[in-house]
Amino acid sequence: MSWSGPGLLIFIDETLTGAKYAQTFDENIEEVKQSFYLLSLPFIEDHASSHGMRAVLQVNENHSLKSLELPSNSPYLNIIEGCL
Repeated sequence: MSWSGPGLLIFIDETLTGAKYAQTFDENIEEVKQSFYLLSLPFIEDHASSHGMRAVLQVNENHSLKSLELPSNSPYLNIIEGCL
């Protein structure tokens, strides 16, 4: 999500496991980085269990992504949770 809109949206028609999230993330992150002209993407994730899986953390490290830590249950401080 940026000022110019949501960017690339990927629809997944199955249960999102950590492995599926890591695979989808790895396959699409370079396109996202290029579309926003980013060398290192500051990435925001909520506290879904799939985001903390070892495979996902490895993808983050491989692409030099910096994660922005947010509180899990505060709509005033967590923009992802506040949107729902």
